[in-house]
Parts: sequence; structure tokens; C-alpha cells
Amino acid sequence: MELYIYNPIELATDGIRLVRLCKGYATDPIRCEIFETFLHRVEGVPYEALSYTWGDNSKPCCIELNDGKQSYITSNLYMALSCLRHSDQDRLLWVDAICIDQNNAKEQGHQVGRMRLMYRYAERVIIWLGRSTENTIILMDLMKQLDKRSMWQKNGRHNKPLEIWEGEWIRLQDEIGGEDTDFYKRRLDALQDLLDRPWFSRIWVLQEVASAKSAVVACGWDCVSTRTFALMPAFMGVHVNSQVQAVLDIMPGYLRKETLGDTQHDLRTLLDNFKSCASSRPHDMIYALLGISSDANDSRIFPPDYELPIKDVISRTISFLIFGRFLDATKYRLPRWNLRKFLRNITRLNAMVFEWALRSHNEPLATRFLEEGVFDVNESIQGIGIPLCFLVSRNNRNICRVILQREDIDVNSKDNGLTALYLAAKLGFAEKVALLLTNNSIDVSDRSEGLLPLEAAAREGHYSVVKLLLDHDANRVCQESYKDPMYQSSMALWYAAERDHADVAELLAGYGIDLEHAAGSSQSTALWIAASKGHVNIVDLLIRKGANLETRNLTNISIQHIAARGGHTNVVQCVFDAITSKKAKYFFSRDVLWTAATYEHVEMMQLIIAISDVDVDSRDLNGKTALWISAYHGHIKTARLLISKGANTELQNRQRETALWIAAQEGHQELCELLVANGANIEAEDVLKTTPLWISAICGYVDIVRFLLQNGANPLSPSMLARVREEVALGNSTYVKIQALLLDARNRLCGQG
Repeated sequence: MELYIYNPIELATDGIRLVRLCKGYATDPIRCEIFETFLHRVEGVPYEALSYTWGDNSKPCCIELNDGKQSYITSNLYMALSCLRHSDQDRLLWVDAICIDQNNAKEQGHQVGRMRLMYRYAERVIIWLGRSTENTIILMDLMKQLDKRSMWQKNGRHNKPLEIWEGEWIRLQDEIGGEDTDFYKRRLDALQDLLDRPWFSRIWVLQEVASAKSAVVACGWDCVSTRTFALMPAFMGVHVNSQVQAVLDIMPGYLRKETLGDTQHDLRTLLDNFKSCASSRPHDMIYALLGISSDANDSRIFPPDYELPIKDVISRTISFLIFGRFLDATKYRLPRWNLRKFLRNITRLNAMVFEWALRSHNEPLATRFLEEGVFDVNESIQGIGIPLCFLVSRNNRNICRVILQREDIDVNSKDNGLTALYLAAKLGFAEKVALLLTNNSIDVSDRSEGLLPLEAAAREGHYSVVKLLLDHDANRVCQESYKDPMYQSSMALWYAAERDHADVAELLAGYGIDLEHAAGSSQSTALWIAASKGHVNIVDLLIRKGANLETRNLTNISIQHIAARGGHTNVVQCVFDAITSKKAKYFFSRDVLWTAATYEHVEMMQLIIAISDVDVDSRDLNGKTALWISAYHGHIKTARLLISKGANTELQNRQRETALWIAAQEGHQELCELLVANGANIEAEDVLKTTPLWISAICGYVDIVRFLLQNGANPLSPSMLARVREEVALGNSTYVKIQALLLDARNRLCGQG
């Protein structure tokens, strides 16, 4: 048998096809006749439109079309036609699988654009749910009884229709035995079975049912009006999901009138509400909703096109949803997402596409967004945050200029606590800063991360940005006072000094910022922090600008101390050269000498001895000399240098402790050896009459005890031996060795006597 070949429909017209289902009995093959007509002629023609699911297409069934030619349809459609066929007369239908050439993509798009009208003009829509079961048969019988009784009551009374149906349902339930009967449970199972069938999850049913002026639900050989079927889940207490309820709500009947009225939703809302529906082709997830949308139901505005790849369809849909039209694809590149990603982003589509445009450096599309104002420009977008803040942190000046031209832009909005001006200043984007400063609403005094934009730029060394902010009267901000001293505006200079940005520091100093303002956690001046970091150029600059050389931080540490502690010889040299008073030079060099001894900065010590008249034996307030300090810390290099410069090994501190005594106490054997070799008194006593041997023995330094004994130290102190024996009694093995050394020395000394 020859296959049926479709004659193409003239796409420039509103041409359509209808199918005549020829009469026949159950065992007869299905015969149909297809004929063409025009949509503007079918209104009033008694045809019915079939709403169904295509089902499995792996085993197609053969039907006869027009003069014995073959065509193939799915088994589910074949079953529907078998059950819907009359035995005594033909039936006029519209069935998409038969009336549309499925091998012609252009025709598919043409016909889909008119599908809403096909269902609207139909005398009745038949909703085919599939084959029947024993349980669905008794359920359908019950629903038909309820529909017949309710319609009879409605025609004779003026009650609200829903009240009539509810009343008749209660009476009918009483007549058949209530909810406890086996038949009721079987009907309940049948209703759940019908509601779970694939038809309810199909995307096309929304347009087909919503467009219908009258409809019936067919299952097997039975059918019942949707005005009754839609009420049954509520009557029987069957819980349905939102998708099924949405379909029930738009079925022709009184429930539609109660729930929807004249409500019509735009395409974006429909896509969001029904994104979980199913379709045989991805295109249908969009095209099936066009006809029932408030903004895309005209095929001239949004023509369905099945020849386009789905990603191109989605790009066009994105353009329509955001801009209300299709943008020129040659000028504007739009996302080519897959269907899943598109539907996932539908709720926040405008923001997500704008983010995509920014991330992909799509300047034309991003500019179009901003010029047309299709989204809240101050909204924080997931992934990029506040658009303005994102833009200033990226290298795209043109889009930044466009967004700043928006009247609704909030230039001071914060993203994670950071303003756009702060970000641009911190990153050193001078052009962006200049753009932001042209906005009269910009707040240069707003703090982010505890800093002003000026302070952030100074900290990062962005000279051009600092100058822009200062020229924008930001220097006024620099004179403001704040309660929290850690974050006063002079931090701009402080940060420049800390980070060694000499050009920025010089620029700031030239704008009259207070050089003596203490800032930072150490409450130090810019000169102090520069000295502590060894930034000699900054130190030299600030000294030339008149910074106070006697400045100290919160803990009263001087600049010479902090510079010497860090080993910054160039800074010490610079500051020393700037001191004019001989007395000040003396105190300065002495402080440096002691600090160098404390931290073993040999070069520092060599420098200060070379450039000053410092006395290497000068003492601090506790009577400690530089040699004593070196001995205490075990600094052999500075101790050796001091001795070479003539340091006195016998000088004592206020407790009359010599350098040898303190070295013995601290366990520095090499220092002890150096000092003894250079004439240190091995028997020098402190205020408690204890010697270096005594203190080293008590402290448990075996090697130092041995060394001192070998160099003639007196072992006869009774108190020393008694203390050692106490430790031995406690089980300390170290003191056992020391006791042996002392007793051996005593015995030798007594034997010699």
C-alpha cells in the first residue's frame, strides 16, 4: 500500500487541515480522510479537537488515509481513534499528528502558531487519557451520574453552580453507601490513576485546555464533561500537585470561572510556572505556551520556527522576554543556553543575562540592558554582586560610563561592605575614579573596610587616584576628626609611609596633612612607621617636611630605637645626620648602641660607633652597658666588637652584676669564655655576694661550672654546695654532675693546701 504524501500548505495563508474519522466497528481498520480548509472558515464548523499524549513511537500503527494510502501513528493515538470512532456516522476531528505534516519543519511552525485558534474554534475538545480499567469504568459512571443530576438541578434552580454540584455529590454519596464501601475505594484509586497519567504533565495541554470552550475527558469508551471531572479531586479528597491543579483550574467548567476569571499571564510567568512539564521536543516547552500568553500569542510577534536549533530558539526567547522583541543577532550576541539552564534561570532572567553579558565582555548587550532599563541597576546579582561595583573592578570603561548615566543609579551602594569608589581607588583604576567623581551624589567620605577611598589608594600607592581624590576636595576629608583614633583620615599619609610609596607621601604632605598625627594600632606618626620599616626615602622626605625627630609611639619607643631594632642602618644614618644638637646626637647614638646590642645588629653598632662620639661603656637607667646587654642575650658578635672597641668587662649594673656574671646566669658559655679571655674578674660578686661560679652551679650549667673551675674559680662557698645538694636530693641528675665537679675541685684545693 502506498504511503500518503502531504500536499504542502500555503504558508502565506491561514490554511489548515481537518481529518474525517470514518465510521466503523471495533474490528474494522481505521480509515480517515484529510482535507484542507482555512482557519477563518472553520469557526462554526462542528469539528472536535483531540488533546492527547503521543506516547511510545517505537511501534507505530498503520491507518488508511485518502483512497487507501498508508500513514503511521503512535499506538496511543490509534487506541484513541478506535474508541472515539462512531459506528453509524463519521466524526470530524483536528488531530495534530495527522493534520500537520510532521516531516515539514516550516509547516510545523506555521501550524503551531495557529493551534490556539484550532482549539478555540472547536465545538468540543476531547481529552484522551488512555485505555480504561475496571476501576475507571465505575468511576466514569459515577461522574456521569453526578454531571447529569447536577445539570438537571442547575436548569431548575438559581443556586451557584458549584453549590449545586457539591450538594448533589453529598446526596449521591449517601445513596451509594458513603466512603467506607469497596466501590468508593476502587473509584478513589481510579481517580488517582487518571491524575497520574502522562497527559497531565504534557506542556501542550495547557494551551489546548485553556483555549477550549467545551471539553470532555475520555477514558476508553467513556467520557465525562470537564465541568464535573475538574471537581472530583476536591470532592474525593485526592491531593494533587501544583501542575495537575493548574490544569484542572483551566478546564472548561465552573472551576475555571471561580479560579481564573479573565486572568492571562505573560510568557515569562507561564514558563516559570510550568517549567516542570514534559514535551516530546524541547522547542515545545516554549512554543506550547505562546498561544495562551498575554504578550506572545500573536504569531507575527513570536513566530514558532522548528527549523532553528533549540539554543537559537532560547536565545530568541531570552531577547523577547527581556526586550519585548527579537534583537538583531548580528549586533547582539545572546546566551545559547540549553533548555534546562534557561528554565532554571527564568525567575531572575534579566539579572542572569546581564551577568552573562558582563562576564563574557559582551559590551553591546550590556549597554543595551543599561540604556533600556530592563532591570534594577542597584540589585545585587548572584555571582557578581552590585553591577556598578563589579564594573569598576573590571577593565571596561565604556559600560561603566553608561551605567553612571542612569538616573536611578546609587553610586554609594555597597557590595559586601565596599563602595564602587573604594574598589576603584583600591585597585588604582584612575579612569573609573574620575568617572565616579563626576556624579554629584558620590560620597568620598564613606568608609569601606574601615578606610576612606583616599586612604585605600594611598596604601596601595596609586598616585593618580590619590591626586584625583585630593583635587576633588578630598583634602577636606583629611582634616576631619573621628572618634576612633585607629582610623583617622591621616592614615592616608601613614599608609603611604608604611608601604614605602614616596611619591604618594610627598603628594599628601604637600596638601597640608598633619605630619605629627598618630595613627595605626601602634599610635605612631608617619615618620615613626617609615623608620620602623626601613623606608629611608620616606624618612628623608618627612624630615625635610619638618617631621618631629623626637616622635614616639604609644609605648614610648623612639624612632632611633625602632630603626635600630630593625637593623635599618640607612634610616639611622639619615636621622642622625638631621639632628643638629650635639646633646641630642649623644642621646640618639647611645640609644642606638644599646638597641643594636639587644638585637645583635653588628653593622648598626659599627655605624653608630663610627659616626658618633658614643661611649661604648655608657649605661642605661639600670646601669647596663652595651657589653652587659650583649652578654645577657648571648650575642657573641656584638660583645666581641665592643671589647675590640675597649669596652670595660668589669662594669656592673645596679645589682652589681658584671657581664660575666649575667652570661653565667643565662648559660652563654661562649660569652663566658670570651669575657674571661679578655680579663673579666672570675670572682666578681653581685649584691648578694654570689660569684659567676655560684650562679652557674645553682642554675645547673655543667659546662660553665667546669670552665670556671678550670680557670681558677673558688669552689669553697658552703651555700653553693648546700644548694646543689638540695637539688641532688630531689633526684636531678644534672646537679649530681655539678656536685661531683665541686667536690673534686674542693678536694684538689684542700690537698694542695
